[in-house]
Amino acid sequence: FGVTLNLQEKYFLVEAAFPSSQNYVGAMNLVNSASSQNNIILDKINFTQSEKNYFSTQISTSSSFASTISLIENLTHARRLLDISQITFSQDKETQSQGQINFVFPMNIFFENNSNEKK
Repeated sequence: FGVTLNLQEKYFLVEAAFPSSQNYVGAMNLVNSASSQNNIILDKINFTQSEKNYFSTQISTSSSFASTISLIENLTHARRLLDISQITFSQDKETQSQGQINFVFPMNIFFENNSNEKK
């Protein structure tokens, strides 16, 4: 009984890390919060649903290198399970003159997919 009660009390942590549904709003809030904490402006965020237990987005903008690293660090330390498989940095004359870099990284955001369970 005591173990069950302790797990139930911590269920919100499991739900935050690996939600029982896609929870696009939670994912959007996570990205927006991390972006605003690092003074990075994102024009738009699109999510693409996979046939598996994740959906994807790609973050692409320009910022200072330090802000970009902090953004990525904030996202990877979030409770939500996600995967950033690649980060691409580039610089053109405009971003160089502004002391910024362009960056792009795809991100997979996971959730529990119960639709494949046998009933």
